Amino acid sequence: MDSEELIRDPANRGLLSIDLLDFFPSLKVIELDVSSLFYLGLIAKEKEFKEELAKLDPTSFKQQAVALICSADTIIPTWVYMMLSEKLHTNAAYFDWKEKFQIELDLWKQNLQQHDFECYRNQKVVVKANPNIPASIYIEAGRLLSPVVQSLMMGDIGLPKVIFKRKINSK
Repeated sequence: MDSEELIRDPANRGLLSIDLLDFFPSLKVIELDVSSLFYLGLIAKEKEFKEELAKLDPTSFKQQAVALICSADTIIPTWVYMMLSEKLHTNAAYFDWKEKFQIELDLWKQNLQQHDFECYRNQKVVVKANPNIPASIYIEAGRLLSPVVQSLMMGDIGLPKVIFKRKINSK
């Protein structure tokens, strides 16, 4: 979101609006169930695992995030994680041993953390409310905006809920 995209409406007392959905990751997240690489879908035998891993086309993960999961209730040797990392590191944009939702959440937070919120310095900011946005995204947005903005509000720009107001020294 560029500072030019900010909503400035004099009728709404100079409030700036932030839609956290604008920070949702554009990177596609796919799941890779590693149990499909195990012998009988349950046992991580090194030879069989390496053979199955070799069959995976690493370019199929190109510029995507990969959520590594295991749907089988089994013991996973630690060498499996290292082999998966070696297979994915050259093509996948991001990967981790997490559910798809958790990967999306990580990427969403990264997008927020990489944004320069200086354009909101000493401004009155309303974060748009949306029931589809996870609580941790609101927490991260609050953490990043609180030290910068004059006022932080949430909800609809027409009738926002005040979270806090900071007095600006006129000296």
